[in-house]
Amino acid sequence: MTLSDDGLIRVVDNILISLQTRVAISVGGYDTSLPAKQIIDALRDHFKSCGEIIRVRSTRDIVTNELERRAFVVLCKGAEEKALQLNGSEVMEGWKADVKVMSCEGSEYTTDQLAAMSVAHCRRRLSHGISVTGYDASLPAEDVKSALRKHFSTCGHITDVFVLN
Repeated sequence: MTLSDDGLIRVVDNILISLQTRVAISVGGYDTSLPAKQIIDALRDHFKSCGEIIRVRSTRDIVTNELERRAFVVLCKGAEEKALQLNGSEVMEGWKADVKVMSCEGSEYTTDQLAAMSVAHCRRRLSHGISVTGYDASLPAEDVKSALRKHFSTCGHITDVFVLN
């Protein structure tokens, strides 16, 4: 089953509306060489006094696969004050929590616009790439791009063509 762009936007729109009952906390200060599970478990334990924890997540750099410097804790709305009180507190030996509330308030985008951007982002992440070699590197980059677009147009929708030096 596949959804049309409008269907995907409605799904993401509903998700964004449900997120309004939650608060996202960004937490830094940890050693990124620690195992992700250890960081997540420590954050779960540290923030349990704030109320129901919906999700704890650490992210990795898509190029290096190293842990990012900040992890995320999603709590029920109203937990902001309790979470901010944990700023500077010791999570583990040598790790003092750097806590920030991530706010969507005052966003310049409507929920529909955010949903459309989210769908576009997902489509980009799920797209595939190929590498082409053997073309005449002395040709102008725009000519190479045009020729590659034309050549691969029967393969499906082409989102980007990059010509490297």
